[in-house]
Amino acid sequence: MPPSTSPAAGFADGVGYLAQAATLLATERRLWRYLAIPMVVTLLAGIALYAALLALATTVVAWLTPLLPLFLTPFGLLLNLVLGLLMLWVTGILLAKFGVILGSPWYGQLAAEIERMRLPAAEIPEAPQGAAAFAHDIYLAVLYELKKTGLVLAIGLPALLLNLIPGVGQLASGAVWTALGATTLVLDFVDPALQRRRLPFRRKLALIASQAPASAGFGLPALVLAGIPIVNLLTVPLCMAAGTLYYTDRLHAGLLPPGEPR
Repeated sequence: MPPSTSPAAGFADGVGYLAQAATLLATERRLWRYLAIPMVVTLLAGIALYAALLALATTVVAWLTPLLPLFLTPFGLLLNLVLGLLMLWVTGILLAKFGVILGSPWYGQLAAEIERMRLPAAEIPEAPQGAAAFAHDIYLAVLYELKKTGLVLAIGLPALLLNLIPGVGQLASGAVWTALGATTLVLDFVDPALQRRRLPFRRKLALIASQAPASAGFGLPALVLAGIPIVNLLTVPLCMAAGTLYYTDRLHAGLLPPGEPR
């Protein structure tokens, strides 16, 4: 059954891929062999990252508290709590992105295995094996992150200027950054399937944009889940599996941009 094409139904379809992935991972336990090493690596990276940013957060809060206006002094504890939660969420997103890079070879194998379950053999590219292929996958993941960082800077930095507009400026800037964060995470979670086809970055971005309602439905919940500390050790692999399901379903629905290989 092809995915829905109306905006509301498409958004709901996007959300549904997370539930589909959870069901798949629960019933196909053999897929967990591709997730164990990335989870351990991400956990070790997370311990170091949280320790470093906890020290930074403590310094920032200690610096900000004396600068509060007198009428806000009673709310200092609440401010500290809000800043602390925000720091944890941002750290969770950073950790998720580190996990995507470090786990890219294993996530590529996960994508290949899921594709074998969902696609005809003729539509599945051969996955290179060996140490050289492993190193090349890491190189491509780093290159992809650099290009994605360029996209974030090109859109996100001008969006910060919207904060100069009283009232609506902050809402507009927040909306742009939320959409940007969701889009980049969709790119991250669909990338193992796309990278196996060696698609250039612009083609990947065009693919995500062409499925805008469904991409938003997938990306916004992923943005929330990826930022939850500790929990994201499980939700990042979940989103990786969901990303491959998302790609294979849209592929069969014939909804790819013109010229996309089938």
